[in-house]
Amino acid sequence: MKDFFKLAEEKLEDLQDKIDAQYGENADVFEENNTIKVEFDSGEIYIISININSQEIWFASPTSGAHHYKIVDDLWKNTRDSQAKNLEDQIFFDLKNA
Repeated sequence: MKDFFKLAEEKLEDLQDKIDAQYGENADVFEENNTIKVEFDSGEIYIISININSQEIWFASPTSGAHHYKIVDDLWKNTRDSQAKNLEDQIFFDLKNA
């Protein structure tokens, strides 16, 4: 199995490509130091980052707050609520309402 950092980097690259393709006309989407920043023309900012120490991907949203995700069975699952949306579903749910 791939190590955490490799899996997380691949996920961030995939998310950046998808976000840029879907929202690039209305938002600046960029990656630096394993962190994606999505800033909409309206001023809303969303942050997706790799946290090495906890081996999680964190998502900060002005609409839904802070979320932490771990890889479980090839899916990034919320660590605080097992019934919550997975990482990608939560991100795109929040972004469509930006």
